[in-house]
Amino acid sequence: MKNTFLFILLASLFPLFNYGQTVNPDSRIIVIGEAEIEIPADRALFTIQITYSDKTNPNKALSEHKLAEAKLVDLFKELNIPAKNINYTPVSINKRFQYGANNVAETTYKTNQEVVILLDDYRLCSDFMIRVVNAGFSDIETEFSSSKEEESNNLLIEKALEAATQKANIMAKFANREVNRVEKIYDTEENDPSIHQIARKGWKSSSSHKFDLTSIPQTILRHYAVKVVFSLK
Repeated sequence: MKNTFLFILLASLFPLFNYGQTVNPDSRIIVIGEAEIEIPADRALFTIQITYSDKTNPNKALSEHKLAEAKLVDLFKELNIPAKNINYTPVSINKRFQYGANNVAETTYKTNQEVVILLDDYRLCSDFMIRVVNAGFSDIETEFSSSKEEESNNLLIEKALEAATQKANIMAKFANREVNRVEKIYDTEENDPSIHQIARKGWKSSSSHKFDLTSIPQTILRHYAVKVVFSLK
């Protein structure tokens, strides 16, 4: 009986304990902190799509696909591209139906695979692309990348948190309050990086035939946003 009474007493006090740990909505402030930094674009990402099809035999489509794979691997070895710079998806094969003029369904077996190559020097893009095209691959996409991207992540987060703290202090001061401490931090959806040209004072285009767009420095603009909940005094 005594144990039962003690259990009921603790159960009745538990909601009060939880309530005491909850921050009053009137004593908190929620802000979004945002930051942007520019990092040099010094690398390039190539995405190569490998696709082959055959209307009668899936094995034939897959066999041609494997020959193309081997040719691409030989090219990577010839260009001394390290394995860590190469990523790929497994080969997939689909059976598709297409209706012709006589409304008769025609079967097509089609393979697909995506290969992503990181080129450490984006100035070699043109030569690399020509080699890939000459090897028989034509579905190629290219985008800039940066060797500084990973180390910039911490700096970007710190700047976003600093911006959130500064914004919270200003808003709290306007309400005649003071920021007490951080209660919660939420990671919000990050915007996609965008490429920007670096403004260079005194930069002039050359009249030489050797000049091309790779002579114009590029940067990747990284944006990050964080949601922070502060309690107020």
